[in-house]
Amino acid sequence: DEEICSGDTFNYDLINQVTSSTTVTFEWQAIDNSEVFGETITTSSANNINDTLINNSNTDQTVTYVVTPTNDCNSGTPFIIEVLVKTLPIGIPDSIEICSGETLTYNLQNQVTNTSDVTFQWQAIENSGISTETTTLTTSDIINDTLINDTNADQIVNYTVFTSVSFIVSELI
Repeated sequence: DEEICSGDTFNYDLINQVTSSTTVTFEWQAIDNSEVFGETITTSSANNINDTLINNSNTDQTVTYVVTPTNDCNSGTPFIIEVLVKTLPIGIPDSIEICSGETLTYNLQNQVTNTSDVTFQWQAIENSGISTETTTLTTSDIINDTLINDTNADQIVNYTVFTSVSFIVSELI
């Protein structure tokens, strides 16, 4: 069994999967999985599978390929290749209001779906009206910033959060 992340290309050389002293050709196709986009569901005679697979669901999905090898004598026994297409974390933008001088303590795990064991990196986008936002890239599941507004107007602090995908958390103080 093979495993890839959603959006990656599954590249599989079929020639390496058979033992034969004669020239081997292939006919193959994927069994349609309605939750995955990009699998070849029409018969192909290419010697490798090269599909970019996108998982459109909230759970890992399996794409099954049925491959039949053929030589100049006859067709061989079909074999199966299964590819697990893992979901990507999906960030959910959020907005929170706090007062100047308060500490923002924000758990990023609560803002991501389709995931387990994600490592986060985050940083604030510099705002000249705020003197204390963390603008260096920080690896942590928690944004923990005491934000001080140096102006007489409300200010917005945007945080860029990196996982397998990016999203922005906005703070109004």
